[in-house]
Amino acid sequence: MKVKYDELTIADDFLFCKIFETRIDLCKQVIEVITQREIKELTDVRAQKSEKSTIGVKGVRFDVIFKDDEDTVYNLEMQTTNRKNLARRSRYYQSTIDTSFLDSGGKYEDLPNSLVIFICTFDPFGYKKHLYTFRPTCTQDQSIVMDDGTYRLFVSTEGADSIGDECKDLLDYFGGRAVNGELAKNLQQEVNNAKLNEKWRSEFMQNMAFYMDAVSEGETKGRLEGRIEGLETGREEKGIQVFLRCMEKGMDREEAQSIAEISDEQVEKALAGKSPKQ
Repeated sequence: MKVKYDELTIADDFLFCKIFETRIDLCKQVIEVITQREIKELTDVRAQKSEKSTIGVKGVRFDVIFKDDEDTVYNLEMQTTNRKNLARRSRYYQSTIDTSFLDSGGKYEDLPNSLVIFICTFDPFGYKKHLYTFRPTCTQDQSIVMDDGTYRLFVSTEGADSIGDECKDLLDYFGGRAVNGELAKNLQQEVNNAKLNEKWRSEFMQNMAFYMDAVSEGETKGRLEGRIEGLETGREEKGIQVFLRCMEKGMDREEAQSIAEISDEQVEKALAGKSPKQ
């Protein structure tokens, strides 16, 4: 479905990345509120950065990635669709950070601390919590933490537990509810400003044109297949055709899969040249 630029919110991937890359101060405040960490400075902030550790290996496109003053690497991701793969996806993102920030011949102790954060507009684990923080612990004694410097934090806008007012206001805002609190209001002002940014509008429209072109080609193929094999096969084939079209245009696998909205299994079938229900 075609999305209008004036209808975008902070939860949309395009504005989320643009705003946090240009307003580093707001990005810093969001991280501080969510993690309850005091950060002096953020450095090397980059949005929609693609990383690939080796040739032939699945790549990653980070929404926003940056360092703090203590050289901890943060990866901030916005998720509005629950594809049931966030646990393993976050694992892969964290491993990609490791390979990206450790030079060839470097020592293991030079690996930076890393924190992968997924802001979700759904409850990723179903326990009605706003924050799910994970660190590796010993199975035999949960008080023993393996200090490997890795953290994974899943933030849910749909939690029901008690959290601080500032964090609650921020998550309500990400969840599309009331704009309360200074930080949420400042973010919304940036969204309003973005609607007046003609350069961003043009970039978004170009991206949408590219997307609609890929969808159109996929729909044509999907309709033909749908007549033969039924509606469900048509939907799957459309997604695969969109995925392949995006890949042909040079898009990385992760981004193409996100646009096509197909499963990992369907991606593997597409790359192997198989039809959805062969």
